[in-house]
Amino acid sequence: MNWHQIPLHNGLRIITIPRLGTRTVAARLFIRAGSRYDGAYPGLAHFTEHLLFKGKEQIFADIEARGGELNAQTGREYLGLHTVTLGSDLPLALTLLSELILQPEFSSANFLAEKLVIAGELEQARDRSSVLYDHFQQQLWGAEHPFGRPVLGAPQGLDALELAYVEAFYRQRFVGGNAVLVICGDIDVTQALSLAVEAFAELPAGSEQHPEPLPETPRGSRGAHIERASGRSYLLVGVPTVGLKHPDRSALKIIELVLGMGASGRLYRRIREEMGLVYTVNAVSGVYEDAGYLAVHSVCAPEQVVTVQDAILDLWAEIAELGITPDELAAAQGNYAGTLARRFETNLSVAGIFGIEALLHEVEPFEAAIARINGVTTEQVCCTARRYLQEDEAVIVSMGHN
Repeated sequence: MNWHQIPLHNGLRIITIPRLGTRTVAARLFIRAGSRYDGAYPGLAHFTEHLLFKGKEQIFADIEARGGELNAQTGREYLGLHTVTLGSDLPLALTLLSELILQPEFSSANFLAEKLVIAGELEQARDRSSVLYDHFQQQLWGAEHPFGRPVLGAPQGLDALELAYVEAFYRQRFVGGNAVLVICGDIDVTQALSLAVEAFAELPAGSEQHPEPLPETPRGSRGAHIERASGRSYLLVGVPTVGLKHPDRSALKIIELVLGMGASGRLYRRIREEMGLVYTVNAVSGVYEDAGYLAVHSVCAPEQVVTVQDAILDLWAEIAELGITPDELAAAQGNYAGTLARRFETNLSVAGIFGIEALLHEVEPFEAAIARINGVTTEQVCCTARRYLQEDEAVIVSMGHN
């Protein structure tokens, strides 16, 4: 894939990826303004995202009138905005993205109105399965850890939030050095660069602000239960691992696939098919710039929770002690290649892959990613499993009727 990256005078990095004949173009802007930077005000980044769109109804109308898409999301490491339009509408898309970023309407009226909206989101979030992951990460790293706080925040934090905090967060984080813009699709590179330079020339200059070193991860097995009136129980069993820059992440990916590669993974075959203990079971992972986790998610009957938990830990011990077979390694490597190829199918997805990697570490083209995973050996997998899949470090969070 032919791609280019150039920095602007204000520090903004622009990546262009021409994919001629795809008809559409995706523009994605990523900013180091995720919840890990919330500081004393959990939910600050998420609130800032909401305020960027307040009073911008015409922007949505302009995009939607052309069949385009405009959306935003806040994660633990970044705030992202994107558009998908016809290639001919790229000038409009970039103009509207820059307006969202450069011309926010931080008024008291907008601030108070959005407080009510987010209060409603927090109430709704209590009943979503995602609350299980928020509690898991809180147990994994601690409630005050940058990754232990929920992205949406909490009611008490929302009450304490003031408009001045949002404005200060915006001025600090929304600078050129903290941002990456990716334009991918049916583009002329020279024209796309010219449009991007014009649209984002007024983005304040500033150096990239790398995160502060993370506090030490708690040690020992720990967990929590979330009481919910439900005929099913939801279970997460996991361990802390490593981030994007650590060499162990490749072997950890193989372990994740061997465990949870659909119906052929060890989890499904052992715990669902042979033992009949769960409705669903799969491996999940989170890989951030400088931290990560590997976990198993399952849904089962309430009376089976302890048995399922023990079966998961037994599978961990089995891989740590005996490793995996060459056939399992080859299947996992093939699955990774095919899955990654599917992720490279759409312009929006490609722009996301390149943008997040450029923001947090470095761009890894498709061929390089495949070579990295294909370089993993069964011996590396076994050693890595022994290092991380330790029962006495397991974090266990369940949700349902106890």
